[in-house]
Amino acid sequence: RADRSLGVYYDPDTDSWSSVALAGGFDDLPDRPVSDLMSDVLIFVVPESSALDVAEAMVTQGLHHILVIDKQQRLRGVISSLDFVKLALQTVN
Repeated sequence: RADRSLGVYYDPDTDSWSSVALAGGFDDLPDRPVSDLMSDVLIFVVPESSALDVAEAMVTQGLHHILVIDKQQRLRGVISSLDFVKLALQTVN
């Protein structure tokens, strides 16, 4: 059976794109619920959180994404490590 591509990703460390393939195709994916694979500890911040506090939490917890929720506990967005790279570039320029 031919490998089936799941997608591509960019690796900033090597400045290259790579494909993600699943040997044998999608039929070979384990029949497991995503709840077996996902993180079950949710880290979140509120929109008023400081960028410094969020960056420190990401580094301390080893996270690349943190949920942003409002006072009504609605998801407002996601802050990512890439957002901090963009912020750093803005301050340099």
